[in-house]
Amino acid sequence: MTNEIAVPFHKDSVINNSICRRQTRVSDSVLTFFIYLCASISILILIGIMGYVFFRGISQINWEFLSTVPSTIRGTFGILGNIVNTLYIVVITLLIATPLGVGAAIYLNEYAKGGRACLATYSLAQRWDLAIPY
Repeated sequence: MTNEIAVPFHKDSVINNSICRRQTRVSDSVLTFFIYLCASISILILIGIMGYVFFRGISQINWEFLSTVPSTIRGTFGILGNIVNTLYIVVITLLIATPLGVGAAIYLNEYAKGGRACLATYSLAQRWDLAIPY
């Protein structure tokens, strides 16, 4: 982190007292190092667990496992029902959300007036969703 600023400012500006102009303390550097260390350890553990599951389980995946419905009576294991149900949920969600979203966008762009509280609330929520500073 540098102590330089990207935009020059006037000497009497309020930004003079900003946190951006303060010197980096040793404790900040130590804590930043520990945060990155903990994040790295967490990511390595996650990669290890995922690798273990992947390499131990990849040999068990075959066409019969993918295309069979689980049954206790027949003693079969499979994930076909789970795959089909996931596809059902995705398709139903698309069928509901797409017309609703397109309709809302058309209404807000073509018919909504500028001063309404509902429009201002939606605009604020949209900015938060897109991470645009207000």
